[in-house]
Amino acid sequence: MPSEIMEYGESLINVGSIVAQYSGSSGTSLMYYLYNGHGDVVQTVTASGEVQNNYDIFGNPVLTIETVSCTIRYAGEYLDKETGLYYLRARYYDPTIRRFISEDSYWGEHSSPLSLNLYTYAYNNPIRYIDPTGHMTEEEMFAEATRNAQIMWLINEIEKQKQIWFEEEKGAGKNQKEWTAAQVEANRKAEELRQQLLKLEAGNDKLQQLIRDDSKAIAGAWEGYKLAVTGRIAEANPHIDYSETIRKLTEDFALAVTYGRNAIGISASDVSETTRTAVEKFAESVVISYRTEREYNLMRMSDISYAFGERIVTIKDEIIPLAYAIDSGVAPGRRNEAEELLYELLGLIDRYSGSKKHWLGFLGIKSQEQKDIHEEANRIRKKIWEYKRRDTNYNRLFTW
Repeated sequence: MPSEIMEYGESLINVGSIVAQYSGSSGTSLMYYLYNGHGDVVQTVTASGEVQNNYDIFGNPVLTIETVSCTIRYAGEYLDKETGLYYLRARYYDPTIRRFISEDSYWGEHSSPLSLNLYTYAYNNPIRYIDPTGHMTEEEMFAEATRNAQIMWLINEIEKQKQIWFEEEKGAGKNQKEWTAAQVEANRKAEELRQQLLKLEAGNDKLQQLIRDDSKAIAGAWEGYKLAVTGRIAEANPHIDYSETIRKLTEDFALAVTYGRNAIGISASDVSETTRTAVEKFAESVVISYRTEREYNLMRMSDISYAFGERIVTIKDEIIPLAYAIDSGVAPGRRNEAEELLYELLGLIDRYSGSKKHWLGFLGIKSQEQKDIHEEANRIRKKIWEYKRRDTNYNRLFTW
C-alpha cells in the first residue's frame, strides 16, 4: 500500500478522498472507488478491475440493484441509505428535492441573491459546484480564504509602515514640525497598501470608510478596521475562539480613541492606571458580547435559534406553524389570532433589519432600538406559546 494512503475504519483514504472500502461478508476484500472530474463516484471495482457498480453523476445506481453496497456517492460524500440524505457536516442534503432539509446558518450576501435562499444547494447548480460544508460552495470557500489572506497580509504590511513612522517620531523626527524622509516614505507605502485594501473591501462601505479615515489620521479608525475584520472572520468561524484577539484589538481601539493617535504609537508608560482599568473593563464587555454571539452562532449551526424559557426553539417553531395555522381549518377566531401574531412577528423582523445598528454590532452588541425590538419580539413569542398551549389541534399539526 502506498505510504500516502491511510486506513481509517473500513475505508482507505488518500489526501482526504476515500479510494477504497472493505466489503463482503468477511470484510477483507477491497472495493475501489472511481471518480469523475466533479468528484462523484461513478463506479466501484474490485482489486482486479472487475466492475461492481455504475452510478450516474448524481449518485444514482445505473443498475436497479447494486452488486455491492456503496455509501460514497455524489461529490464523494456519504449517503445515509436509511434516510436517503447526504451528510455535509453542517446540514443534511436531500437529493430527491435538491435542497437542504434545514436552514443555512450563514444568511448570505445581498450582492449575491442566490445566496439568500437558505435551503438551496450550490446555487441550484449541482453539476458545476459542490458544497462540502453545508454553508458555501467550494469555489466560494477558496475565494473567501484567499481574500482574507490578502487582507491580513496587507494589514500586517501597513502595521510595519506605521511602526517605522512612530519609531522615527521617537528618534530623528522627535519635536520636528516636518516629517522626516523615512516618515514620508512609510506614509507613502502605507497609502499604496490602503488602496489595495479598499479594492478588497469593495461593497462594504463602512469598512472602506474606516480605511479612508485612517488615511486622514483619524484616531481609532485603523484599530476599528482591524477589529471589524477580526469580527467578520470570527463570525464565519464560530468553532474557533477569537476572544483574546478581540480583547487585545478592543483595548487598542479604546486607547487610540482616548489618546487621539494610533495604538502602535502609545507606550505602556503613557497610560494611567485609571485609563488602563477603564479600557480593560470595556474590552471585557466586548468579549462577553462576542462569546454570547459565538454561542448563538454555534447553536444556529446545529439548527437551533435561541433559548425560550427552559426550551430551545427554532424559527420554524414560530413562523412556519403560524403561517399554516391561518389555512388549517381552525376556528375563525383562532385563525385571526394566528394571522395577527404572524404579521406582528414579520413586522418586527422588517423593523429589525432597518433599525439603527451599534458600531460593534458584528460582535453581537445591540443598539437601544434593537434591544427594544427584541423585547417586543419576546412579548409576541409568549403570546405564540400561549396560543400553542391552548390549541390542541395546532399542537397536533405542528409538533416538530
